[in-house]
Amino acid sequence: MRLKEKILQELQGRIPEKLLDGIPSRYPIIGNALILRLKEQLMKYGEEIGNTILKLLPNVKSVWAIETTKGILRQPRVRFLAGDRNPVVFHKELNTIFKVDIERLTFSPGNREERKRLLKIVRPSEVVVDLFACAGNLSLPIAVNIDIKRLYAVEINPYAFRFLVENVVLNNVQNKVVAIFGNNTKFMMRDIGDHVFMGFLPDQTPEQLLVALNAVKDGGLIHYHTLVTKGEEQIKSGKIIERILGLGYRPLLIEQQVVKSYSPSKNHVVYRIRIQK
Repeated sequence: MRLKEKILQELQGRIPEKLLDGIPSRYPIIGNALILRLKEQLMKYGEEIGNTILKLLPNVKSVWAIETTKGILRQPRVRFLAGDRNPVVFHKELNTIFKVDIERLTFSPGNREERKRLLKIVRPSEVVVDLFACAGNLSLPIAVNIDIKRLYAVEINPYAFRFLVENVVLNNVQNKVVAIFGNNTKFMMRDIGDHVFMGFLPDQTPEQLLVALNAVKDGGLIHYHTLVTKGEEQIKSGKIIERILGLGYRPLLIEQQVVKSYSPSKNHVVYRIRIQK
């Protein structure tokens, strides 16, 4: 029996029948914390739902509901439901330890396959520039698993930067990673990156795109993350290519990949674009 079916079985008679269809099907876990998306009408039953999940999943120590993620600092708005209220967790994935505050920092388990793909794309001795590093979410496993030359990890949120630095030390990759605190539009290094990550949703600003284009080597890849209306992935890629052409660079779309479904109407998509200078 699937987890959702077990939860529905446990909640029969404890939550109005008409609301049970709103119980989610996905239960992402970060460390020992489970984070789910609950419809507003279910929030008042959050503690009941949380305690049911804790009963069914003994390895989970706390349950939280994410409501939204705000602003350029990518701060989640999360509501505690049940269990241990400590929001700082240690999450292990791809040989990498992530220390994350799930109440104040965004870390998506749904991006695991993208992190895994990057380990096949990035090669030894290459240079990676991560313009939206957060706590090392996308790029830290590369430094852990691949003998890269350098990772420049840029983060504007001071709280996230603190965790980024801690995670670099936790994973013993100080010799490969240069953590840079500040606005990525001030990143002035040029022609250094074999790969430049632009992992910000919903979309990049023109200034950020220009920084990425300046930072990537001739023939290097930019990894452009954005939200796209489902079915319009090709339209979006055409618009991104036009923007890059307008900035005086020659782009070649190598791959477009749906990272995950973000909402009923939108996908999180990454476009990998080779840049000729």
